[in-house]
Amino acid sequence: MSTKQTTQKAEELLELWHLRLGHLNKADIIKMLDLPTALLRNNPELRFCKVCVESKQQRRFIRKPVARTTHPFELIHSDLCGPINPPSHSSKRYFIVYIDDYSRLAFPYFLHTKTATEIVSVFQEFLARVEAMLPTVKFSRFHCDNARGEYDNSLMRGILRVSGIRFEPSPPYSQHKNGVSERMIRTLAIKARSMLLDSQLETEFWAEAVSTTAYLHARSPSQTLNGMTPFEVLWQKKPVLNHLRRFGCAAYRLIPKEQRVGKLSSKSRECIMIGYVHSSTTIWKLWDRSRKSLVHSSDVVFHESTTLGAQVLGNSGTDKRSEIFSSCFPLADDLISDASHDTSSDGDVSYELVPVPVEEPAEHSVPAIADPPGDDLIPDALPAEPSSPLLAATK
Repeated sequence: MSTKQTTQKAEELLELWHLRLGHLNKADIIKMLDLPTALLRNNPELRFCKVCVESKQQRRFIRKPVARTTHPFELIHSDLCGPINPPSHSSKRYFIVYIDDYSRLAFPYFLHTKTATEIVSVFQEFLARVEAMLPTVKFSRFHCDNARGEYDNSLMRGILRVSGIRFEPSPPYSQHKNGVSERMIRTLAIKARSMLLDSQLETEFWAEAVSTTAYLHARSPSQTLNGMTPFEVLWQKKPVLNHLRRFGCAAYRLIPKEQRVGKLSSKSRECIMIGYVHSSTTIWKLWDRSRKSLVHSSDVVFHESTTLGAQVLGNSGTDKRSEIFSSCFPLADDLISDASHDTSSDGDVSYELVPVPVEEPAEHSVPAIADPPGDDLIPDALPAEPSSPLLAATK
């Protein structure tokens, strides 16, 4: 029998048993049948099987390193997380994050809804914020998922077009193509959940926890940045850390003399530390438990070994805190990690404003902003540092 005839006979035999064994693969068929060596000498192949393609086809993840940008804010990644239950103190149920590909600096904003109008509003605010902070920066590309409600709509496309920014949505149903944003949201949500569980604060404090997490990540080493922090990459100097305090710890703020009841009244009030203010290292964001209000104060004594969340919450919210960000993770851990090639996306912060009276003097007070989505306090993300040599290259 000729070689060609032998190969043909082997392929026919393989195809027959492929059908008999429920479309089993070639290697297992050969293992099961113990075919003669003569039939396998020319490495016969299974013929194309349309049924196998239709029944077994799976998505292929092409894991290739993506070229990093060379200038700050040249490429912006973005994604949205939510709905999150319960809503925050300002009735927000979503947060959207914008990430600089170069420094991995992130800016979370909090939203009532995910309508195009509200998202375009915060995007314009983000652009203005960065341009005011770094006037020489030029936005070039905007990468996001294919969500039509949030990004792929006429309003968003119009803003990008007039700003000269190229729109780069990922293909439909391909969240792994937006891996940097997916990974960042996961990092923010996991750390925020950890701080809520540690502090035992009510789940309504999730926005403050996300803001604080982003603030801390801007000052934490990132494997993607070869051990540097986003702050360090952008400003070429190490961030100050001596003002950092445990989230949710007891904080005793000095009551201004003008607000004390009498000469013998207490000079301090017990509060809860829930974040940082602007780029300041001497002002903290506190929750006044007795008046249920948000205050900013620089005269604070901290007791970091004590958290007051259990006294505020009781024992009713542990399960909710565990599940609060469950809607933020549409992908499996390994897919996010592999697709993004990023193990620690870091970022800075925008703060959520609780709509209550502020008791601090005018210079530390939070401005009241009436209409949504403007009832979030969006302070400067970074200090007004001298111009970075890296930024000068973008001129």
